[in-house]
Amino acid sequence: MRDYLYVEDAVRALILIAERAVAGQDYNVASGEPTTIVDLARRIARLMGCPDVRIRPTFESWPGDIARWYADVRKLRELGFEPRVDLETGLGRTIDWVRRC
Repeated sequence: MRDYLYVEDAVRALILIAERAVAGQDYNVASGEPTTIVDLARRIARLMGCPDVRIRPTFESWPGDIARWYADVRKLRELGFEPRVDLETGLGRTIDWVRRC
């Protein structure tokens, strides 16, 4: 599991932290919503027009890998932050951008 945040939201969060955060405090910049890698791959495949692509996870890892990485964003939300771009929309925008390159 990982925690994905669209770049525009990440920038907004960093600006909010610069303007309103308490000095010396740590703030996690993330969505706070865990997503599995398999779910992410399925979403990308569907958005790219390949919903039937076969995704076969190996479940292999490497030394130091963290199986579940998603952030506690309570302190960031206390500053008034909420992501504006959901995962599906952000993936769609990213795919469109890559296609234009």
